[in-house]
Amino acid sequence: MAEQLITAGEAAQVLGVTLDDIPANKCITKAEFELLAGIVQLTVVPNPSDATVKLNGTVATSIKVTKGTSVTIEVSKSGYQTHTETVTVNATMTKNITLSNVPSGAYVPSSAPVGVYILSTDGFAYKRSAWNTANNSKAVGVGVKTSKCSFVIAPVEQTSIQWGGYGTLINGCTTTTSESTAKTDYKGKQNTDAIIAQLGVYKAMAAGLDINNIVSNASILAESIPVVIPEHGGIISESEYDKLVEKQQSGETLTPEEQKQLSEYRDEQIRLEFKEKYNIVSDPILYLSVSEMRTQMKEMIIAQQEIMTLPEMEGGQPLPITTTDIDNMSDEGIMLLDTRASEQYAANYCRNYTFKNGAVGYQPALGELFEAYQNKSEVDACMSLIGGKALYDSSINNYWKWSSTQYDSLNAWILYWDDGFINYYNKNDSTNYDCARPFAAFLLITIIQRSKNGGFY
Repeated sequence: MAEQLITAGEAAQVLGVTLDDIPANKCITKAEFELLAGIVQLTVVPNPSDATVKLNGTVATSIKVTKGTSVTIEVSKSGYQTHTETVTVNATMTKNITLSNVPSGAYVPSSAPVGVYILSTDGFAYKRSAWNTANNSKAVGVGVKTSKCSFVIAPVEQTSIQWGGYGTLINGCTTTTSESTAKTDYKGKQNTDAIIAQLGVYKAMAAGLDINNIVSNASILAESIPVVIPEHGGIISESEYDKLVEKQQSGETLTPEEQKQLSEYRDEQIRLEFKEKYNIVSDPILYLSVSEMRTQMKEMIIAQQEIMTLPEMEGGQPLPITTTDIDNMSDEGIMLLDTRASEQYAANYCRNYTFKNGAVGYQPALGELFEAYQNKSEVDACMSLIGGKALYDSSINNYWKWSSTQYDSLNAWILYWDDGFINYYNKNDSTNYDCARPFAAFLLITIIQRSKNGGFY
């Protein structure tokens, strides 16, 4: 607009605002017009002065916006740590931003080349040769950056832990029986989110069931109606089971018949555990009880779905499962919701782990584990240098690493860290070999550091 274009009264009428200090008949300047319109300006002064400033993605050192608008600031220069933050501009303001120098031998994670690094709470990634062990207290973990994905490996893990959700197919979790496909799954965080969401709902449902009452009613009902008992075939002995487990643990591939024998033996142990817990004296009572548990769980889902149709509930989060998911659960999976619902499982352990920089962990997908193994020697060397727990310690045989990639409702993919062998394994097993190692986003490091100074996550 021209320097003096309209009167303050005309401007106020156009803008729909109320005049305070400016006379209505006064011709106003551009600056006064912007003041009436609620337009404010953000100016960024970088240090070094020749650093590149981007405001909302556009190279500029100042921007005019409507009061209350959020503006993303990015200041960068080669050899310095990029600064990124979002500010809400409520008044004309100048912001001075001084960039931090990148230490010798370190990289900004976003611009680091492909390789293996030690990540520090200072926000930088260090090659092993540049790391000072005096700073081990600042070590976040071992970062891996490849052409396919990037992540940080925690210096700790949990052994003897189950995958969780035996007999349950997790929606939204990568599921494949193809090893080659599983090795290209890099969606560890997405898988973890899906596992925790669905198993959390099942756990809540199990807590809402009065199983003692269900069993009592089933005991009465079993006396008056015929019950069809599922056929389980011949269950192998404990010694035969141990031999098959030993064969599998050695890295040998089991035949389909041997896999079936393992599953049938484990299912039988789940049934025996459930029967013992509730003093169930016969299989008819057992399966009538499970059938009623399934029915009540489906009723819970239907009730929740009806609630979500109410106007006051619209826009809420629907359950991550449907009645079809309940139908597809195995009987043994239903039983486990009660007998094992409170146990720790791999995805939950990884999610509950917080890295030293504030990053939240997730259970890695098989593709991420595979990419880590391709850099095994350097990952192991870096982990040892920072005093992290070895990914393979022969004294405790912690070599099986659970991935979040699902094989089917009964099994999930694992990677043997000692030799890179890939196999699928029963979700319910929790021997000392079964380990959960948290991963986190590689590029989250610098963002987390800034958030502590009023930036963003």
